[in-house]
Amino acid sequence: MTPVVTPSDLSDGELILAAQGFWAVSEGFAIQSARQYALAVEVLDVAKLAWKVLEERRVTITGPLDQALAIYRDCEAILEKKMTAWRRRNACVTDGNCSSSGSGNSCGGYDCDTIDTCW
Repeated sequence: MTPVVTPSDLSDGELILAAQGFWAVSEGFAIQSARQYALAVEVLDVAKLAWKVLEERRVTITGPLDQALAIYRDCEAILEKKMTAWRRRNACVTDGNCSSSGSGNSCGGYDCDTIDTCW
């Protein structure tokens, strides 16, 4: 049993209808003979092929999205680190604990003049 139309040829709505159709066939399938068993094997092969094609389709859609999300997560971490450093430096300067002379020994031993490394 070879599918005439593959999942890659279907729209999203058609994919859902096709999957629901396969579910209904699977749910109502009675295996009471060797012939019915053989037919179930063929239907299962078609379902596995559809699964594989759909998984490949999903990855082509979600792969670039996953990559972009990872980059944005990295951006978030970088900015949060820099914002935390700035807040700590700003609090140190505001409290008067920073000599701001560039000695690198103020603000609890951290250089207040270097925002990225302060605390």
